[in-house]
Amino acid sequence: MLLESYQSKSTVVNTKINNVDVFGVLVSEQMAYVNYLRVANGMVIQSQNMVVKKKMTESDDEILLNAIAQMKNLHKLESEEFIVPFIPDIDSKIPFTVPVKWR
Repeated sequence: MLLESYQSKSTVVNTKINNVDVFGVLVSEQMAYVNYLRVANGMVIQSQNMVVKKKMTESDDEILLNAIAQMKNLHKLESEEFIVPFIPDIDSKIPFTVPVKWR
C-alpha cells in the first residue's frame, strides 16, 4: 500500500525522454548552485543539489563542466544527452541541448 502511494507521486516529465541528465546553474559573485536531475523512461529518478564556492576567475562554463564531471564520476553517468541552461565551450560526444524556455 505505501509503495503504491509513493509510486503514484513520482514525477513523469515526458515518456519520450530517456537517459537524459538535466543541469541547472545559478551563479552569484561568490557562490554557484548546481541542480542535477536524472531522467529515465520519462521519470525523474535521481536528483542532487551542489553548492560550489566560486573562484574569482572561474567562468560559468567551468562551473557547469566541473559539476558535470563530478556527477559523471559520482553516479557513473552514461547519458545520451545533457539538458543545460547554456551550451558550454567544449567538444563532446554527448549532445548538449538548451530548452527553448531557458533561452
